[in-house]
Amino acid sequence: ALSTQENILFRGPPDEQTIAEVIGIALSPRDMTSLLLGRPPVRAETLASSWTSNRPLGDAPPRADSPLVFLHAADGANTSIVIGFTRMSLRREPKIVPVSFQRIARNGQQLLRATFEDFTEVDKALIPQRIRIHAAATDAVIEYSEVQANKLLPRATFLIPTPPGATEESLRPSPR
Repeated sequence: ALSTQENILFRGPPDEQTIAEVIGIALSPRDMTSLLLGRPPVRAETLASSWTSNRPLGDAPPRADSPLVFLHAADGANTSIVIGFTRMSLRREPKIVPVSFQRIARNGQQLLRATFEDFTEVDKALIPQRIRIHAAATDAVIEYSEVQANKLLPRATFLIPTPPGATEESLRPSPR
């Protein structure tokens, strides 16, 4: 993770503990990847209930793409997940797409919120071009452009060099 304010590049292993240190909530690498792809990380077997609404979550004003259907899932003993879906169409038939994701603690505290916006059609699928993530330690807006499906990328694509003038710090101290 690069802190542009502090000019520090933080490095750590790709695991739940590192993700927790960066965003303030523990997510597995698989769940984090799902969020970054606009696919809420929830397993079908955990779905507990659903309801419909014409109002968005929170205090956001109603929009044409406000969630229509909400799904509630158990996420372990101490947290719940709520996912909002809406019907959307671009060039083809309407599709139901996820537009919001929340992980909520048993005490009602919102641990993580993600919204999926500005959809584009890629290989017959609607893909969000903007994802907003709010967690305990971070607020982030991720914007995608020139989205392609199933493109093979060289490993070097995912290597982040330390920018000139920046320092590099480990997210975990080395064992002594």
